[in-house]
Amino acid sequence: EKEAGNLIYYIMRSKKICCFEMVEINPTLDKENLMAENAFEILQKATNQLSNDF
Repeated sequence: EKEAGNLIYYIMRSKKICCFEMVEINPTLDKENLMAENAFEILQKATNQLSNDF
């Protein structure tokens, strides 16, 4: 999770990026909404880091 958050943070910092989307490949496998919760946490951490940079 930490590596994914760092990767997303560095991708989002790039001036070449104008849009970013996270998708769930197969939501039928996510029985307890775990993938969605993890994705939200990762995106939230990356967004907070970006907010602190500016």
